[in-house]
Amino acid sequence: MKMQQNIAGSKLVLIPSAAHAAISENAPAANRAILDWGRSHNLR
Repeated sequence: MKMQQNIAGSKLVLIPSAAHAAISENAPAANRAILDWGRSHNLR
């Protein structure tokens, strides 16, 4: 959380049931977070 506090405009997203490898440990939630980030920055 300290890193997020030091990056202006950042948003902390906690991926349930995931530790260091969120993409493989909870792929649906990680993908949703990545897609939400892309959409919030007008990326396709």
